[in-house]
Amino acid sequence: YALNMEQYEAAQQLREKLAE
Repeated sequence: YALNMEQYEAAQQLREKLAE
């Protein structure tokens, strides 16, 4: 599911941004 992968990547990027 490409959409799921895109959402997962976006979520990870958001987490990294919030973690900083």
